[in-house]
Amino acid sequence: MKLVLDTSGANGSVGNFNYFSLTAPKTNPPPVLLHRYSFEGGAGATLVADSVGNADGTAIGSVAFTGNGRLNLTGANGYVNFPNGLISGLTNATFEAWVTWNGGSAWQRIFDFGSNSGGENNQGTGLTYIMLTPQSGPGPIRFAVTTNSSNAEAALVGPSAFPIGQETHLAVTYDFVAGTSALYLNGQIITNGVASVPLGGINDVNVWLGKSQWGDPYLNGQFDEFRIYNGVVSDSAIAASFAAGPDALIVPPPALSAKISGNSVILSWPVNAPGFTLQSTTNLQPGATWTPILTAPLLQNGQHTVTVPISNTNLFFRLRQ
Repeated sequence: MKLVLDTSGANGSVGNFNYFSLTAPKTNPPPVLLHRYSFEGGAGATLVADSVGNADGTAIGSVAFTGNGRLNLTGANGYVNFPNGLISGLTNATFEAWVTWNGGSAWQRIFDFGSNSGGENNQGTGLTYIMLTPQSGPGPIRFAVTTNSSNAEAALVGPSAFPIGQETHLAVTYDFVAGTSALYLNGQIITNGVASVPLGGINDVNVWLGKSQWGDPYLNGQFDEFRIYNGVVSDSAIAASFAAGPDALIVPPPALSAKISGNSVILSWPVNAPGFTLQSTTNLQPGATWTPILTAPLLQNGQHTVTVPISNTNLFFRLRQ
């Protein structure tokens, strides 16, 4: 918050005393990326790693990692569960994702963070929540926040349902300080409204992707990327993020490390550098052919790790994005 001298004519004097007025406009600090989920994992994996914060999630039910940084949810009973209290400590927030929705029944959830009458880990009657559905009962995409069930929601309703069968970039900004919210698809704002409900009033014991606080259907779709920011991301930054794509983030280039373990070499690089492919070549001459290592990286102790058997052939490795 900053103090600004108001020179609009409110200055003056009374008797021997001069006076002037000060205004204190509301300002927000720059947004900070708190959590980033890039859905890297192999067959049978359940860890949904947070490459920025310390809030790893768990994939539950009918879900499958595709091996190329995506997570499929079949609409049966699959969802992602994040740690409690993920957003209730925020004042302003931005949610960003790349999602493919495969259609189906209304009131599925892209995300739903809050509580319900069934208690933790269950569905019931929604009590406090912040949620986004690709298709509401009347049809359009809908974002809503409440601390008093659906009788007192601050909601955004788009002009139509979420696109079906195509990867789509979405973002929601929630600026409680300024009292405004906005919904974006593919870098463009599609609707805006009020932000009158404090996030601190949400009892976020059920922090879910793909699952509703109510008895609504599970999401039938695919996640490529999901991010949560502390603060409000600007219109221009959202447009730039859409243009850059789900694997782009300004981070230092990752360092590739190697150590020998028995008859294998273990290659590793930090988990906060998703979207990189490990490649190998037999020589470093101009025009050398680099071949992707097809083994899916494991996520261990904050690192991507790939184990490669030692052979009599010279191999050189690199990371490529």
